[in-house]
Amino acid sequence: MEFTVLHIIDNMRLGGAQRIVSTCVSRNKNHHLHCLKNTDKSMGESSDYSTTNSMHSYNIASIIDCWKQIRKHNPDIIHCHLVKSKIIGILLKVLCRTKFKLVFHEHGEIWKENNYAYTRMLSCTSSIADQHIAVSKHTAKLLNEEANISENNIEVIYNFVDREKYNKSQLALIQSDLGDDIKQDAFTVGYGGRLERRKGWRSVIRAARENSEIQFIMCGSGTGSSTVMQKAEKIDNLHYVGFLEDIRMLFSNIDCLLLPSHWDPSPMILYEAQSCGLPVVCTDVQSINELVGQKDALIYQSKNQDALSDRLHELQQNPELRKSLANRSIQNSEKYTFERFQSSIEDTYSSIYTDKSLKSES
Repeated sequence: MEFTVLHIIDNMRLGGAQRIVSTCVSRNKNHHLHCLKNTDKSMGESSDYSTTNSMHSYNIASIIDCWKQIRKHNPDIIHCHLVKSKIIGILLKVLCRTKFKLVFHEHGEIWKENNYAYTRMLSCTSSIADQHIAVSKHTAKLLNEEANISENNIEVIYNFVDREKYNKSQLALIQSDLGDDIKQDAFTVGYGGRLERRKGWRSVIRAARENSEIQFIMCGSGTGSSTVMQKAEKIDNLHYVGFLEDIRMLFSNIDCLLLPSHWDPSPMILYEAQSCGLPVVCTDVQSINELVGQKDALIYQSKNQDALSDRLHELQQNPELRKSLANRSIQNSEKYTFERFQSSIEDTYSSIYTDKSLKSES
């Protein structure tokens, strides 16, 4: 069965959920997308979606606009991706006469501490949402334990990488001069992502300070950007290049990616770096250790600076290890294709209707 799907998302800022939904819509004519508010920084890759003309997080106009999209597309599925979109989805399911199935995609909000209101909302509306999709097994566990969602109503579907865009051939075409201070002949470690505490970005600064013979490049934005900028001015082998529209600009300048997260539901940069054939050094934390094994990356315990330095030196001094890990990265990324993701999503949609028909027959 071919389903008509209306995706709803809070905003279209550059993020993992946004990239996932943008690709789904661009590659499937039966998938449509509505964004609940305007933002000052939106993804530049796609404009194939409707947007409520408001900068406010909660507004009545977004509900009206979603209702119009339902009238226009008559969806079989409404697929909600972030917190506000789930609240809107619940209201639409209760208020609309149009029959559709409601799917909640859990990208990581459930991981946050002191998140009682969100988990309570999921728990209280478990009979309204027809299916929950979790981006990892640990995310599914949290949905079950924290929000009391039945295991039968949770499907684990990992994120994917656009392998047409993220591969060694495309990376070779990227021309990126990130600054005259960056040495082209130095062993270079890269960090890319939001500069938030949970991402462990301070570990990169400490590693740069403790390993002067290794060059470090950091990119990204967030609450820590001013701190990173100040540290980069004082540490000779640390370079901060700000926010990059295309993360491949970073990839083309580094020998390995460092992912020092304290926790991370399903980091897109891991999928993308491995698909481009980059060796990865990452923390052994929940969800990340579902995506890569001991043979796929160099793994260390989160916040263990000595272990991090050991892994970086091991990679720096062993070209054969770098080559082996680069090949393993590409092989591992082949498990996370869009085609597999799309097939799993369609199977999940089908199961919702199949389960209902079986119950009605009984």
